[in-house]
Amino acid sequence: MRKFILFVLLICVFSGCAGAAAEYELSYSWADEAVQFCVSSGIMTGDENGDLMLGESLTQAQACAMTARAMGLDTAGKTTSLVGTSHWAYRYVAALSSYIVLPDSFSADKPASREMYIALLTSAAGIAPAGDSKPLKDHFADAAAVKFEYLPYITAAYESGLIIGDGTMLNPKSNLTRAEAAVLLERAGNNLRTHTPIIGSPEVTLEQAKRWASAKGAADIYINIADIYWKYGQITGIRPDLLYAQAGKETGYGNYTGKVKPEMNNWAGIKKYGATGDETEDHETFATPDDGVRAHFNHICAYVGLAPIGEPHGRYNSVMTLSWAGTITEMEQLGGKWCPDVNYGTAVVKMVEEMKKY
Repeated sequence: MRKFILFVLLICVFSGCAGAAAEYELSYSWADEAVQFCVSSGIMTGDENGDLMLGESLTQAQACAMTARAMGLDTAGKTTSLVGTSHWAYRYVAALSSYIVLPDSFSADKPASREMYIALLTSAAGIAPAGDSKPLKDHFADAAAVKFEYLPYITAAYESGLIIGDGTMLNPKSNLTRAEAAVLLERAGNNLRTHTPIIGSPEVTLEQAKRWASAKGAADIYINIADIYWKYGQITGIRPDLLYAQAGKETGYGNYTGKVKPEMNNWAGIKKYGATGDETEDHETFATPDDGVRAHFNHICAYVGLAPIGEPHGRYNSVMTLSWAGTITEMEQLGGKWCPDVNYGTAVVKMVEEMKKY
């Protein structure tokens, strides 16, 4: 049996017998590999009779708990208004809340539909929504039954191999079973997001960062600004390597090929308070390179819940009015929040992985 990247947890809190999966080989042969892995690893157990309950439906809360645990999401300190604080799954729902495609429709103790869960898993796995639903409609006779808001995610799930089939039925409104959840999570394994804490010590040295920047054809101003990033990293506890890489992404490694100009000392594409356009005048200008780096750290402070250093810029105050302000703990979570690209944070993390080679 091939090894899975993913740790799958089906929500069963009973003691049971690890050999119970064998009883389902005939009825659930299509899920046997995923089930066997869960059982042999002690991830899934049955009730007092060894019943794995593979055919039972998951509630939306259980689906969140399963996914959060499977992905190893940090649930500490997360908050949400989607479920009451006394609910057993509160911390799991809070950890997954930013990935729930239709939060207004979330109901913790009602069954999770196939379309709801596939969309959630696709979002949480960092798979970008598809722009064209034709591939899904070409392969599934009932694709038109998928709720409009879920359609880009379900299509992306099909294109990435999360769901498979040709000329078969999706049954998007059907309740998700435990066996189906195991298979979906196993397939999602290779697409799962990494989880990179924003707060912590840098994983590359200042010298490595400068060598990497130089190899990227960076402007001297970007190479030299690394010292200031490491200075504010030490002051705030925010990883400077992550923010330095982000600055490289935002400024073209200091070459400033977009609307923001070098003399604006804006290292993170920070816009003015209330600005909705993307012209030069919509972006902040900072007096010195140091002020620009400080503003970058302050902007991230609004995301992660740290106090700003000195007087914050206007856009900091704008971020602080958002419901999720102060709840972002991982770089990957910047996707869809810092900018519309859901893979934005993942791309920044990959840049840091490149730094490690220098």
